Amino acid sequence: GPARTALATNLLKYAWGFASSGPTSKFKPHPALRVNAMLLLGEMNQSEESRSGNKRAPVPSATARRLLLKAWDDAKFPPPLQVAILVGLGRHVMLDRVQPANSKMSAEDRTTITSAMQTLLDTSEPQGNLSAEGLVWMRRQAMEILADLQLQGAPQEQFTQSLTGVLADEKNNLSFRCAAAATLGKVTLPESHK
Repeated sequence: GPARTALATNLLKYAWGFASSGPTSKFKPHPALRVNAMLLLGEMNQSEESRSGNKRAPVPSATARRLLLKAWDDAKFPPPLQVAILVGLGRHVMLDRVQPANSKMSAEDRTTITSAMQTLLDTSEPQGNLSAEGLVWMRRQAMEILADLQLQGAPQEQFTQSLTGVLADEKNNLSFRCAAAATLGKVTLPESHK
């Protein structure tokens, strides 16, 4: 009802305000507050789960998803916030698998997420103050998100090429290469890779 809508609107406003406050802002929240605000954005729903009668999964907030995507493209968000964004986007993509057609994320959001995650998966050198281990973790998250998208019909050629590249590159750590192999086993390979 109206009370839930007002609460959700204010929650989005304040969560985004805290998460997007950077070093040049008047208000300088603690980094942990910024991370938690970003995690909260990823957990926000358009409609909640229903466990009785007509059972349905929660529908993630499209507005929150667009804020997560906006933040992903902004260089002022440091690695801890990028990790929180990945967690949120992963939740949105995972829940999209079980949504009816009228509640699925837009094709534009799906394309934007696919492009961003593909770029991250193909990144081999950490930027800024991101550690090599942090980059591996983030690339694994991108791999899982892309696998979820591929299972929902997203284009797969570039994704499978990237997975094959991860496997072939002996500089990648073994657990990352194993994760790529496991992911390849889950996805449908295009004809060019059979």
